[in-house]
Amino acid sequence: MTTPTTLNPYESPDSQVFDNNADTFAKVGLFTTSGRLGRLRYAAYSFGIIALGYLIMGALGAIGSVISEQAGSIAFGIGAVIAVIPMIGMNLNYGCRRLNDMNMSGWMILVLFIPLVGNIFALLMLFMSGTKGINKYGAPPPANSKGVILAGLALPTIVLIGILAAVAIPAYQDYLIRTQTAQFNSQ
Repeated sequence: MTTPTTLNPYESPDSQVFDNNADTFAKVGLFTTSGRLGRLRYAAYSFGIIALGYLIMGALGAIGSVISEQAGSIAFGIGAVIAVIPMIGMNLNYGCRRLNDMNMSGWMILVLFIPLVGNIFALLMLFMSGTKGINKYGAPPPANSKGVILAGLALPTIVLIGILAAVAIPAYQDYLIRTQTAQFNSQ
């Protein structure tokens, strides 16, 4: 036989109380499909997956070009198929999770496919802060680790330098050929 419990009006409640300002954080991972993703993690993960995809394409193209130029082109194309589809899928996932952090539906990612408007929206996704505390998509992501901070700041810089090098090196080589040709013709 159980003894009846008496209600003490001064006793603390036994139920769980929802606290919007609690220090609870969502689990964050590269391959999770739900939850929220902060600005820096979004940049780090997106640029990281793009860099990995280009590395795969370049490595397969380089390996194939050892055999022949045509084999290099074919291997690069195969690398593009292997790398681009997962790159697009992962970046759409990261974009949906970033929108969830801003308390927006992941379906808003379709705005990125609208010309000009999508570019502005992409910048907003990078620079607009997420909601504080718990929103309808879950708890906020934890604070960024040093690795995420380094990747989030370094990877875009490396990509920009790579793009500039890809444009500048052929232009410089063309300039050298033209000056050598001009020097040879003047003699």
